[in-house]
Amino acid sequence: MARLAGVEPAARGFEGRTQQVLAPFNEDFADRLRTLLTVREVADHLSVSTKTVYALCAHGRLRHIRVLNAIRVTPDDLEVFLLQARCDGKLR
Repeated sequence: MARLAGVEPAARGFEGRTQQVLAPFNEDFADRLRTLLTVREVADHLSVSTKTVYALCAHGRLRHIRVLNAIRVTPDDLEVFLLQARCDGKLR
Protein backbone atom coordinates (compact mmCIF):
# COMPACT_ATOMS: atom_id res chain seq x y z
CA MET A 1 0.00 0.00 0.00
CA ALA A 2 1.38 3.42 -0.96
CA ARG A 3 2.07 5.83 1.83
CA LEU A 4 0.17 9.13 1.66
CA ALA A 5 2.38 12.17 1.75
CA GLY A 6 1.98 14.19 4.91
CA VAL A 7 -0.37 11.72 6.59
CA GLU A 8 0.99 9.86 9.57
CA PRO A 9 -0.02 6.21 9.97
CA ALA A 10 -1.77 7.13 13.25
CA ALA A 11 -4.12 9.42 11.29
CA ARG A 12 -5.36 6.53 9.17
CA GLY A 13 -8.75 5.02 9.85
CA PHE A 14 -10.02 1.49 9.44
CA GLU A 15 -8.43 -0.43 6.53
CA GLY A 16 -6.01 2.35 5.71
CA ARG A 17 -8.55 4.99 4.79
CA THR A 18 -7.48 8.48 5.78
CA GLN A 19 -9.62 10.31 8.26
CA GLN A 20 -11.14 13.69 7.47
CA VAL A 21 -9.18 16.62 8.84
CA LEU A 22 -11.47 18.88 10.86
CA ALA A 23 -11.10 22.41 12.13
CA PRO A 24 -10.30 22.85 15.83
CA PHE A 25 -13.36 22.49 18.03
CA ASN A 26 -13.20 24.87 20.96
CA GLU A 27 -15.70 25.68 23.70
CA ASP A 28 -16.75 29.02 22.12
CA PHE A 29 -17.69 27.23 18.91
CA ALA A 30 -19.59 24.59 20.90
CA ASP A 31 -21.58 27.33 22.68
CA ARG A 32 -22.54 28.88 19.34
CA LEU A 33 -23.69 25.50 18.02
CA ARG A 34 -25.87 24.99 21.10
CA THR A 35 -27.75 28.24 20.37
CA LEU A 36 -28.70 27.21 16.83
CA LEU A 37 -32.37 26.42 16.35
CA THR A 38 -33.64 23.30 14.64
CA VAL A 39 -36.26 23.40 11.89
CA ARG A 40 -38.84 22.09 14.37
CA GLU A 41 -37.98 24.82 16.90
CA VAL A 42 -38.29 27.50 14.22
CA ALA A 43 -41.60 26.03 13.05
CA ASP A 44 -42.93 26.03 16.62
CA HIS A 45 -41.82 29.63 17.12
CA LEU A 46 -43.51 30.74 13.88
CA SER A 47 -46.56 28.50 14.37
CA VAL A 48 -46.07 26.91 10.96
CA SER A 49 -45.17 23.42 9.74
CA THR A 50 -41.61 22.20 9.26
CA LYS A 51 -42.43 21.97 5.54
CA THR A 52 -43.01 25.75 5.53
CA VAL A 53 -39.66 26.36 7.24
CA TYR A 54 -37.88 24.18 4.67
CA ALA A 55 -39.61 26.15 1.89
CA LEU A 56 -38.60 29.49 3.44
CA CYS A 57 -35.00 28.28 3.54
CA ALA A 58 -35.12 26.88 0.01
CA HIS A 59 -36.47 30.15 -1.40
CA GLY A 60 -33.88 32.24 0.44
CA ARG A 61 -36.38 34.01 2.68
CA LEU A 62 -34.96 32.57 5.92
CA ARG A 63 -31.21 32.66 6.36
CA HIS A 64 -29.84 29.34 7.58
CA ILE A 65 -26.75 27.21 7.80
CA ARG A 66 -26.22 23.51 7.31
CA VAL A 67 -24.61 21.43 10.00
CA LEU A 68 -23.77 18.17 8.26
CA ASN A 69 -27.11 17.50 6.55
CA ALA A 70 -29.31 19.41 9.01
CA ILE A 71 -30.64 22.94 8.63
CA ARG A 72 -30.07 25.26 11.58
CA VAL A 73 -31.11 28.89 12.12
CA THR A 74 -29.49 31.37 14.45
CA PRO A 75 -31.81 33.23 16.83
CA ASP A 76 -30.61 36.51 15.28
CA ASP A 77 -31.54 35.35 11.77
CA LEU A 78 -34.98 34.30 13.01
CA GLU A 79 -35.46 37.75 14.56
CA VAL A 80 -34.44 39.45 11.29
CA PHE A 81 -36.91 37.25 9.42
CA LEU A 82 -39.70 38.17 11.84
CA LEU A 83 -38.95 41.90 11.57
CA GLN A 84 -38.89 41.70 7.79
CA ALA A 85 -42.14 39.70 7.74
CA ARG A 86 -43.81 42.34 9.92
CA CYS A 87 -42.64 45.10 7.57
CA ASP A 88 -43.81 43.16 4.51
CA GLY A 89 -47.09 42.28 6.21
CA LYS A 90 -46.75 38.57 5.49
CA LEU A 91 -45.06 35.50 6.89
CA ARG A 92 -45.19 33.03 4.03
